[in-house]
Amino acid sequence: MKKKTFLILGLDNFGFSLAGQLYGLGQEVIVVDMDEKRIAEIRDEVSEAVVADATDRDTIEELGLDKVDAAVVSMGETRIGPSVLATLHLKEMGIENIIVKAVSSEHGRIAENIGATKVVFPEHEIAVRLAKKLSVSHVFEEVDFPEGYSLIEILAPKKLQGKTLYEAQIRTNYGITVVWIRRTTEDGKVISILPAPNDKVYEGDVLFVLGLQEDIEKFKKLEV
Repeated sequence: MKKKTFLILGLDNFGFSLAGQLYGLGQEVIVVDMDEKRIAEIRDEVSEAVVADATDRDTIEELGLDKVDAAVVSMGETRIGPSVLATLHLKEMGIENIIVKAVSSEHGRIAENIGATKVVFPEHEIAVRLAKKLSVSHVFEEVDFPEGYSLIEILAPKKLQGKTLYEAQIRTNYGITVVWIRRTTEDGKVISILPAPNDKVYEGDVLFVLGLQEDIEKFKKLEV
């Protein structure tokens, strides 16, 4: 897999964590922030760490943007001005993929209007995911995919227990697909099963289910 190069402007908590994660996955990461302490903390965890004003166009251009696959703007907890200015500069420099961490809906709209290709609200997205997880105790994890699909980790509903996947007609009845089963045996051993039509679902099984969000929501309402 070809290594990608990411430019991250701003080392708030989101930018700092994202930079470390990308570098840990083998990507080239360049970070820019005015805070010398933050730069010192991350210097050994990224490809290049620069102490500079991320809104200074001349400084950013000197980094060699022709090799950047994507730029992330993660700055401005209370004032959106620096983030907006940095986004504008990146757009004018010809960066095609610009992701902006927004702190408000107004900030997000402005970022999109001046060229951001994606706007993210990390705190809001985490809160939504946590609220879903806390409100439905039998759903352990949920991953969103493009085009409205989701993958969830859920306790097997009573309606499926004792039936094979073929007998339960899961895809026909619920519009979803069981892609994995995790089961704890009587001796406490945890096993994983790549399901086939004749595999039976038992009480306590954890199902990894893929489907459209609307079908997933219906499936989550089945009694466990």
